[in-house]
Formats: sequence, structure tokens, C-alpha cells
Amino acid sequence: MRERHMMKKLLLCALMVCGLVFCGTKAYAAETQFTPGATKEKGPQLGMNNDGYYAVTNGVGYARFTTPAEGGYLEIEYKNISLDDRPYVNVLSISEEVVGRTRAWADDTAVMQFRSAKDGIEGAKLEPNTTYYLQFGEAGKSGNVKFVLKFTKDANPDAKNQAETIAFNKEYTRSIDGHVGNDSDDDYFKFTAATSGACHFKMVNATNGTLYYCVRKWGSDEYVKKTDNRDMDNRTYGNETSEYDIVLEAGQTYYLDVWGDTKGNYTFIFNNQSVKSITMPSASITLAPGKEYTLNPTVAPATAYNKTLKYTSNNTDVATVNEKTGEVYARSAGKTVITATATDGSNTTATCIVYVTPGKPSTPSYSKVSTSYITLTWYATSGANGYTIYRKSGKTWKKVADTTKTTYKVKKLKAGTKYQFKIKAYVNADGKKYSPDSDIAYLATAPKKTSITKIIRQKKTSNGYQTVYKAKIKWKKAKGATSYKIYYKKSGYSSKSYFGEYKGTSANVYLRYGKYSRDTKTYTFYVVPVKKYDGKTFEGPMSKGKKYKFR
Repeated sequence: MRERHMMKKLLLCALMVCGLVFCGTKAYAAETQFTPGATKEKGPQLGMNNDGYYAVTNGVGYARFTTPAEGGYLEIEYKNISLDDRPYVNVLSISEEVVGRTRAWADDTAVMQFRSAKDGIEGAKLEPNTTYYLQFGEAGKSGNVKFVLKFTKDANPDAKNQAETIAFNKEYTRSIDGHVGNDSDDDYFKFTAATSGACHFKMVNATNGTLYYCVRKWGSDEYVKKTDNRDMDNRTYGNETSEYDIVLEAGQTYYLDVWGDTKGNYTFIFNNQSVKSITMPSASITLAPGKEYTLNPTVAPATAYNKTLKYTSNNTDVATVNEKTGEVYARSAGKTVITATATDGSNTTATCIVYVTPGKPSTPSYSKVSTSYITLTWYATSGANGYTIYRKSGKTWKKVADTTKTTYKVKKLKAGTKYQFKIKAYVNADGKKYSPDSDIAYLATAPKKTSITKIIRQKKTSNGYQTVYKAKIKWKKAKGATSYKIYYKKSGYSSKSYFGEYKGTSANVYLRYGKYSRDTKTYTFYVVPVKKYDGKTFEGPMSKGKKYKFR
């Protein structure tokens, strides 16, 4: 009675262990010994991931196990502890069909691997949620054996009709579960294109082996084409990233098949996010001829698979643009529109107006100066529609006038006064767009007219061969004059001659007259007031002539 009571306790413990297994807990009954059944129906139930020792006495024994309801990989480890010879271990179906077989010498271990999968996946050896039997031992033989059943779930069952439905523009990380015998693990994914056009596929292989993948049409299994018209049937090596652009059709359902025989993770994404907007850094830019500027527009959304833009200019005489980099080169004055277009087929565009100003004008000079005006002149600037003239007043520059000519008369100026001028060229493009400033022109108006007040006789000297006559000319001070030039004309002559330049309001003049000379001694003198500024000389009006006879 006592022995029978102990046997009941042992049986209860075994049942509790099995219960833990079915409840999802990995309970290991190491060193627990079970008596095999004489027939397959009476064999003890062996749980997944559970150790079991079986004593075989003079014959064949049975145990049974039930495959999980989910797809995966089942590994049966068989250890012959003490059976003589190499008796077979068979895996039997309920109809006693042998679906697996192995054998091992005493103290050796053999392993059987099976697929346990849903819906009759091709190559699957075991059906899900189904009871199978282990048949072990040999007639007339006794000894012990050990079994361990290990199950690994297949995250993506290996059948097209079980393909996981995925979405565009979402990254997925999945795993390759290795292989069973010569069968590699296959993962299937299903998706439907809402729009036609290019789609970017990216695969990151985080395994140490090779992954194979292809994209096909669901119904026909026809390969999807890449944008270069090759089949989307590729491989990627361990720790490598591969990317391709493929062409999809609106309303068509496709599937991705990934397979390999190395365990590890991989990540992929189908990105058909088109460019929705392009934003230029500025609505317009202004450049001088010869200058460069690179457009760096913002492309949205950030997840768009193809952010490449193509740039064009609608007036290449004004400015050109590198169609790939967006680098603008200003050529000549005017206006052009630079357009950036997405190359992903969305035809999304953005524009930037480029104004090119005329080049820097030449420094203005003068063609005529009076006591009240200065006539400015300068060289034409290529592409300019006109010019704006500025005059400095105190510390600021004030606009004088606009002109379309290359000369301008600045009036109402003060006599003998220094002035500074500069100009800007402009082009008419949505208003005036101005060039850089010219260099400053330093100019002055002429002093006012003076008059000779008197010519005073001075002492003459003679050496017998010539006589030197001396006289002093006096004149009125001219406002703004910094010096004066004296000119003379001999009686009976029509042209004037330059005598000299003097500061102040008087100067001595001389006449050297030879002993036998018959030349005139009558001269008419003139005085011209002078204004000097920035190395330039500005002459005022010439005074009236005053006649004088040397004696």
C-alpha cells in the first residue's frame, strides 16, 4: 500500500510538470524518469522544452507530444543513455506514418529538426496543434533514453498565403530563423499600391550571412521592375544596406519574399512618400554680375524617399543655374526665375526670382565746369536702364536725379566750391535694382570772375644790350580761388600766351627788350582765377584785358 501511495505521488508530480509546460512555463524535469507506454496511445505526454528520461525494459516504448498551434521550428534531441546497439527513434503520425527517424549509439546524442507550421506550408513536416508519437527501443533490449523538445516560434510563417500585411513608409524589423535541413526560412509580406510611380525600397541586413529577397505581383508572381527595368530579385550580404527604386501600379497587390539560412534580424521599408513642398530660402535674391549663389531649398516631408531636385532658369542671359546643385551664376543685368522641380514624379515646384544688377559704374568725371554748375559724364554700364546721381551733403549722400543718359548737368551750385559725386546704375526689374556705388568723383565749381585793378610801373634795368622792363599787376580776389593764372596778348597779335600762375592778388611781370628790337612794347593782360581740388584744376572766367605799355 505504501509503495502504491508513493507511485501516485510521483504520477501527480509528473502531471503537474506537464501542466506547467502547457501553461507556458518552461519547467524542466531533469532526472525525472517516466515509464514509456506499451502502445502509442498509452505513452506519457512530453511537453515542449521539457527534459524526460525513459526506462525501456525488454522492448519498444512510446511517448507522445503535441505541436503548438503557431508555426515554428521543432527540434527533438534524443540521447541514448544505455540502450545497446543503435536502435531507431521514430516520429509517427496518428496514422503511424513515419515522419522522422534517427538513431544513436549508447552515450551518443542525435537531433531531429522539423517545421511545425500553419496551413500546410510547403516543406512543413509537422502539422500544428497535432499529436505525434515517439517510438523508441528495440525488442529484447533494455536501457534508458532521454528526450528534449525545443520549439522556436517563426515570427513570419513560411507561406505566401500567410503573408504579413505591411504599410508604406513604415520601417519593419523582422528576423530570419535559420533553417531546417536544406530548407531556409522564408518571410512573406503583402502590400497594395494606392498610386502609380516610383517607390524606394531599403533593406538593412543585420545578420552575418546573406539574405535573398524579391518583390512580385500577388496574382501572377511576375517580378516587379526597378526603375532601370531590371527584375527586383536581389541579395544583400551581412551587415550591408541595399536600396533600389521600383515601379508600382495603382491598385496592384504585391508581396515581398525574404529568405536566408542565417539567424538574425533585418529591417526594411517601402517608401513611396513623395515630395509635398519645396521652400526656397528667399523669394528673391539680388546678385552682381559674376557672383554666385547656391540655393538650398527645404524639401518636405523629411521622409520623402527622393528629395533630388532639378533646377532651371527661364533667362540664361541673366543667370544660369546648375541643374543638379542649384548653384546660380549671375551673368548680366536683368531678371530671371529659377525653378526647382522634384524628380520623384510628383512635379512639386518652387521658384526664386534672381535679379542681376548692372556692374559697378565708372567714376564720373566732368565735361564742363562753371561757377554754378558741373556737367558730369561717365561710361555706359552694360545692361543698365539708367543711372542715379548722388551728391554728398555733410556726412550723408543725397539723391540728385535719375537719368537714362551718361551725362548730367548739376545746377545751382556755389562758385569755387568743392563737391563729391557718385552714381549707381540700375535695371528696371520689379522696380529699380541698383548696382554697387561708383568710386567717388571729387570735383569743384569754378571761382567767380576777377578784374585787374591796376598795373604799376616798376624800375627798369639795362646792360647795353637789352632792357628789362618791370611792372606789377594787381587784381581783385575771386571767391573760392586758390590761385590765379596770368595770360597776355601782344599788340597786333590775336592769340594769348600763358605767363604764369600766382597766389595772392598781385604779381610782377617782365619784358626783356633788345637794343635793336622793333617788337611792340604794348601788352594786354588777363587774369583767370583757379580752384584746385584733388589734383584737378578748375578755371573760372577770364577777366577783361587791361592794356599796358612797358616804358
